[in-house]
Amino acid sequence: MIAEAPASLEALTALVAESGRAPILVRGAGTKSARRVDDAVGLDLTGLSGLVGYDPAECEVTALAGTPVAPLAST
Repeated sequence: MIAEAPASLEALTALVAESGRAPILVRGAGTKSARRVDDAVGLDLTGLSGLVGYDPAECEVTALAGTPVAPLAST
């Protein structure tokens, strides 16, 4: 498996486009193990972390895919 760790949304978009028809296995903090596919592109999304939006009136939070839950809980 090829492992990639994009640090921006632009890099993630490019990696997905370049993967063609290869399977993509997405990995976050590693709390759940993903199945292994030898020819897959592995995406480690921990580099894509941060709060994008917060609307307390609607109890709505928007965060990037690699954002840990703990920092969100303190918001």
